[in-house]
Amino acid sequence: MPKQVKPLMDHKTLFRIKIGTNISGERILLIAKILNESGIKVEGNFQDALFEKNHILEEFFEIKPIEMEIYVEQDFQLWQFKDGQLVDKMGYLPFKDKVLTLSKVGEACQIENISSGEVMCIRKGSQEVFFKKKSPKRKFNTRSAKSKKQQISDDVWICYPADSNGYFRIKHARTGKFLTSLDSDQVNVEKLAKSVNSKGKKLKKSLVKVKKTYVWVSEVEALISFIANERDYADEDLQIEFGIDGGQGFLRIMLSIQRAKDCQPDSRV
Repeated sequence: MPKQVKPLMDHKTLFRIKIGTNISGERILLIAKILNESGIKVEGNFQDALFEKNHILEEFFEIKPIEMEIYVEQDFQLWQFKDGQLVDKMGYLPFKDKVLTLSKVGEACQIENISSGEVMCIRKGSQEVFFKKKSPKRKFNTRSAKSKKQQISDDVWICYPADSNGYFRIKHARTGKFLTSLDSDQVNVEKLAKSVNSKGKKLKKSLVKVKKTYVWVSEVEALISFIANERDYADEDLQIEFGIDGGQGFLRIMLSIQRAKDCQPDSRV
């Protein structure tokens, strides 16, 4: 009795399934695995082929860093950490003469000026931030203390997780107040700022310069023709749609290419 040959599922068919069902690369890999386990042999190196397929359009895109002005809500308690510098959301750089170190997110730490070895703290009885000589290393404890020996020192801070734009807050562990810039040269600690005023209105916005990465397609018609050929749509009537989606600090312009006959409403419905 001749040996039974397993049916072969080639890459092209798997890609058609992926496009036709609008599923992710992770899901089509799972389908390929299930087919193999069920006795339907999948053409080899499908994961590599999928990777290449996902990067096949790279030559149509151009990338350029740009500087632009945007309106943002005023918040002097949000910070970014760049090359050892703390910069607030409004562009103030109050520690411009210092190179600082920060700990991991959520961990109690000292914020140290690397060049001098001094650490950031607040002056007793005030909200003023200054740097003092580093104390001997010790285990930090941010919980309520029952004895003076366990009380949290004035040089202990906690960094909060960053938002989608890379901004985060820094809390003074003992007082629970947040590092706040007053201007380009001064900082202190204050209670968490509200996003609305006493009348419930949102705080006014300021115009600030930010750096963004601009990604675009210079030859849209060439991109459409390439995709149509890849999908065997070359001799078909196409329905081409554009959409815009914004949020989380991004603006996306989307392109949808489908065969016109696949977009017709079902007359039986």
